[in-house]
Amino acid sequence: MESQRDDKARMRARHEMVMKLIDNNARQLRCDNQRHGAEIERKLAVRAAALPGASRSSLAAIAQCDQRLAVIDEEEQRLAAERDWLTAMLVAFDAAADEPDTKEDFNG
Repeated sequence: MESQRDDKARMRARHEMVMKLIDNNARQLRCDNQRHGAEIERKLAVRAAALPGASRSSLAAIAQCDQRLAVIDEEEQRLAAERDWLTAMLVAFDAAADEPDTKEDFNG
């Protein structure tokens, strides 16, 4: 009976780790989308700034895009580190579960 509870608890713990990895992947995809959008906006701002008589706001738009890209870079690095940690924890969890149980099961 206790073994079944332990098995269920391990299944729940593993499930939570997998769900955290899925969430991490979703956040990484959002970062990718934000990066692509900011890169497009930056290219448009660079093109506008290169036109004759371009306003200072074009240069400001480039600077704003650069700032957004820097924030996205930091978030991507943080998410990559989190993903690596979660993956390592899941591998260690699975390896521990695969180890033979050294306790003998006596029902008497």
